[in-house]
Amino acid sequence: MRCEDVRPTLAAYVLEQLTAEEAGALDQHVAGCAGCAQALDDERNFETRLRDALRVDVPSDLNAQVKAGLPAPARSWTPVLALAAAVLLAAGLWAGLRAPADVATPAGQHVVTAAGEVADLVVAGVRVELGPASEAVVTPAGLRLRFGSARCVTPAEAGFEVATPAGRVRATGGPARFLVETKSKMEVSEMQRKGFSKATAAAAAGAVAVMVVAVYSGAVAVENERGTAAGAADKPVGAAAGHAPEALADQAKVVARLERELGVARDQIADKEAAVARLEAKVRTLQKENAAKGGPPAPRAATDVLADVRELAKTEGLNAYGTVGRDTPIFKELEAMGREGQALLADLLKTGNDTEQFVAAMLMEKLRDPAAIPALEAALFGDDKGSILVQRMASHALGHIGGEAAIPGLERALKEGSEWGIKTNAAHSLAQMGRESGIEFILDAYKTGTDATVKMTMLQVMGSIGDASFVPELHRVLREETEYSKRVLAIMGISKASQPESLPILKALIEAGGADQTIATEAKKAYNEIAGKVVYPLDK
Repeated sequence: MRCEDVRPTLAAYVLEQLTAEEAGALDQHVAGCAGCAQALDDERNFETRLRDALRVDVPSDLNAQVKAGLPAPARSWTPVLALAAAVLLAAGLWAGLRAPADVATPAGQHVVTAAGEVADLVVAGVRVELGPASEAVVTPAGLRLRFGSARCVTPAEAGFEVATPAGRVRATGGPARFLVETKSKMEVSEMQRKGFSKATAAAAAGAVAVMVVAVYSGAVAVENERGTAAGAADKPVGAAAGHAPEALADQAKVVARLERELGVARDQIADKEAAVARLEAKVRTLQKENAAKGGPPAPRAATDVLADVRELAKTEGLNAYGTVGRDTPIFKELEAMGREGQALLADLLKTGNDTEQFVAAMLMEKLRDPAAIPALEAALFGDDKGSILVQRMASHALGHIGGEAAIPGLERALKEGSEWGIKTNAAHSLAQMGRESGIEFILDAYKTGTDATVKMTMLQVMGSIGDASFVPELHRVLREETEYSKRVLAIMGISKASQPESLPILKALIEAGGADQTIATEAKKAYNEIAGKVVYPLDK
C-alpha cells in the first residue's frame, strides 16, 4: 500500500471497520513507514479525545424522572456537544411554557436569542419558547429552527411543524408537548478546550447536523428524506443529516456514527489544508524567483500592508481621498490581494480610529469590490457604527460600488441615515441607478427644503444625474429662478436627460439673448445635444 492509500483509511482502522485483509495490509505498511505510524497514533489520540468529549453520565433514575414529569428549574437550558448528550439533557429539561400574549408571530419573522434569553412566540396557533442562543424563522407551516432549541405546545387541530437541518417534526393524533433541540455545529471553543485543533473543530461544525426530539405528552413524527420515526413519551427520537430518524434506545450506535463522520471530516479538512499549504509555498517560491530575475516584487505580508494603510491615515488624513489613485502603490497592492485585502480593510473599518476608518472606507470605494458591502453596511448601521464622517464615506462608497447588492444598504441609509449628508449620498447613488426612492427624495428635498445649501446640493445632484423625472422641476427653475448658478445646473440636467420637450424652453432662452448671453450659450449647447445636430452654432 502507498501512503496516499493508507491515510484516508486510518479512522476506519481505529474504529475496526476494515476487513481483516485490509487491516492486515495496513499493519504491514505502518510497520515500515514512520510517517504513517505517527499518523495512526494521532488518529488513536483523536478518537480518545473525541470519546472523552462525548462521554455522558446518565442518572440512574432518569427514566423515573421522565415518567413522573419532574421539571428541572425553569429555563435550565444546557447546550450539548453530541446527539447522545442532547437526548439525555432534553428529556429532563421540560419546564412548562409561560403563556405569552396571544399575538401571532407573522410568517417571515427572523428571531434570534442571545445567551441566557428566550423568546415567547405564537406560531400558527402553537405556543413556542425559543431557547437561549437559538435562531429560527417563522414559516407558513410553522418554524424553521436553524440552531438551538424550541419547546412547543400544540393543540389538537394544529397543522404545525418544526423544520431543522436534520429533518422535520410534527404532532400526530392530538395535542402534544415536545422539545426540539438541534445542533447544526459543534461548539468550536469546547472542542478546542478538549485538545482538538481549530481545523478539526471547523470540520465538525460543517459535517454534522443533529436533531433530538423529547416528547412529554402526545405523539410526534420525525421525518427527513431518508425516512420517518414515531416519537412519544419515554421514546425520544433523533436524526442526523443524511440518516433516517430513529428511536434513541441505543446511544452507543449513534455516538459511534458521529465519531466516524467527525473522523472523516477531520481527514478531509487536514488534506485540504495540507494541499493549500503546499500551493502557497510553491507560489511564494515562484514569486521570489521571479523577483530575483527582475520581475515584480513578491507580495508582502498582510500586516505590512495594514501598517502602510495606518500610516497613510496618519500622514494624509482626510486628504487621502484626493491623493490615492489607481496608480498608487497601496491601491495596487490591495487590489492584488483581492479578498484578503478586503478583509484587512473591513477589520480596520471596524477597529481603527476615526481617520483610519475613513481611509478604509475610502479605499473600499476606490477598489469597488462588492465584497466590501457588508463591512460598509456595518459602519452605517452596526452596533459599533462609525462617526458621522465615516458614515458619510461609507454611504458614498456603497454608491460607487453600486450594483444590486448595494441597493438595500443605500435604501436603508436613505430612510435611517442619522445625518443629511448620509441621506444625500445615498439618494444621489440611488438616483444614478434609476431607483425611484432616490429620485423622489431629491425632488422632495429641493421642492420643500428651506436651507439654501441643501437646495443647491439637490439641484447639483439633479444636474449631474439628468434623470427624465427631474425635467419638469428643472424647467420650472429656468422659468422662475434668476440665480445664474441654478440656471446653469438646470440646463446641465436638461441636457443629460435629453428629452425633446425641453427644446422649446431652451429655444426661448437662446432667443432672449441680452444680458443672459452666457445662459444662452449653455442653452445652445444643450439644444444641439438633444437635437443631435448643430442647430445653433456657438459664437467663437
